[in-house]
Amino acid sequence: MIHEPVLVREVLENLDFAHSKTVKIIDATVGTGGHSEYFCKAGAQILGIDADLDMLEIAKKRLEVACPGHFRLVRGNFAQIDQIAKDNNFGQVDAILFDLGISSVHYSDIQRGFSFENPDEPLDMRLDPSFQNVTAADLLNALDETKLKSLFEIIFDPGLARIVAKKVIKLRSQKAFEKVKDATVITYQKAKLFLALRIAVNTELENIPVSLTKAWGLLKIGGRLLVISFHSMEDRIVKRALLDLVEAKTAKLITKKPIMPGLDELNKNPRARSAKLWILEK
Repeated sequence: MIHEPVLVREVLENLDFAHSKTVKIIDATVGTGGHSEYFCKAGAQILGIDADLDMLEIAKKRLEVACPGHFRLVRGNFAQIDQIAKDNNFGQVDAILFDLGISSVHYSDIQRGFSFENPDEPLDMRLDPSFQNVTAADLLNALDETKLKSLFEIIFDPGLARIVAKKVIKLRSQKAFEKVKDATVITYQKAKLFLALRIAVNTELENIPVSLTKAWGLLKIGGRLLVISFHSMEDRIVKRALLDLVEAKTAKLITKKPIMPGLDELNKNPRARSAKLWILEK
């Protein structure tokens, strides 16, 4: 499967590639290189960051064809964006993009249990298996009922989270969780269950506000921070982080309401339906 980057036209329309000879952009979630391909074709120099080595290998092949010499790719978590930029002498940038969530390639081709439709895959869900020690199976097998309930409250209401936690305790007393199919019997709301597990394994929500604050310090005056969120928890965290910067009088909010995909994009890429683009200018 080829991953289709979302809101590409809207992102490009909100960047200025003409004001400087050297436009520098950090793609903090480079993934397979979809957005970065458009950036470097427009003449920008790109620093791409991703925690997943498989994604970086795909991005490298894509960008070497599209715009050789215009990019650098670094393996790392965007929570360390400030140190990564410093190590690569890539500060005072014109724009930083965060495209939150994971690539469609994770669901279809990366065999780490991201999709409940792949029953025989290991229940892993780590973006960086070489650095992260705890898998989704580990969480289900080790956490007590109280901690499981807290984990599931990321997605479910407290009552349902308690029910799901109790079901996990019962199931693991019979057989340890190992594969995707072991988890699909926990609840009929499989998509939400797998989202909660992925978020917990990769500390996704905790990393967002920290990363946005660090990213803000890397922008030049007039630079823009662009964030694409995909679900309500991300929306709330992103909105709060951006408003904090506005209230501190260091930022101008470009999008009072987030930009949503148009009908044409939704017809071509239904996965884009929940995407929201937020933009802040320094």
